[in-house]
Amino acid sequence: MRSRPCLLGGVLFLVTLGRAFPLAKMVLPEDRSDPEQVFQDGKKYLAEGHLAEATVAFTRLKQMDPLKPRAYFFLGVTLAEAGHLNAAAA
Repeated sequence: MRSRPCLLGGVLFLVTLGRAFPLAKMVLPEDRSDPEQVFQDGKKYLAEGHLAEATVAFTRLKQMDPLKPRAYFFLGVTLAEAGHLNAAAA
């Protein structure tokens, strides 16, 4: 069965055989506890055009540092670049 990307709650999942696997575990190491490093990773992914990885990074940053607007801004930019305009506007 083929995998297909699915955007759910701002986090990209790969859906295979009816099960969802968070892409975050495949992209960013779990031990990333420094919000600045997660932010830099997200900016790097965005600049390189790796939009799924950037979405994961900025979503994680939003969870880590919810009072900082930069996570929301860059997540919106990333989602807009990926063509998810409704999600980007939310």
